[in-house]
This record gives sequence, C-alpha cells and structure tokens, in this order.
Amino acid sequence: MGTTYEMHAGTLKGMGREATCLVGIAVDNYTHESRASIQNAQHDLPQGEYVFSFRNGSIPFRREQGIWVEEV
Repeated sequence: MGTTYEMHAGTLKGMGREATCLVGIAVDNYTHESRASIQNAQHDLPQGEYVFSFRNGSIPFRREQGIWVEEV
C-alpha cells in the first residue's frame, strides 16, 4: 500500500487575494497522516495566512519568505 498521491484543484484565499491553484496531497496508508503542498500558485501572492478550498474540504496554509507551509 505505502503512500498514495492526490491532486486537487481549488481556490487559495487570504491576504485580500484569491487565486486558483492545485494542491498535491500525499497520504501514508499505514498511519493515515497526510502532507499537502501548493502547486502552481501565483508568485506575487503576499506573505501571510491562506485557506485552500476544494471539493473535499479546506486546508490552511501560510506563505513565509516565498515558501508555502501547511498549517497543521
């Protein structure tokens, strides 16, 4: 089983901005833990707190020094 990967299209909202992007989610099938990463987001989004919303739910993220960090 190992790890499965999913890609989800959705909307990233925060800091007075809204952008369409993808999020890749890796799910460990043994521990059921997951890690999400922002893919292809606009490079000009300011630092701060965001929420990625998609069909299956939402994931909070923070952008710091140009890097997307999943809020766990």
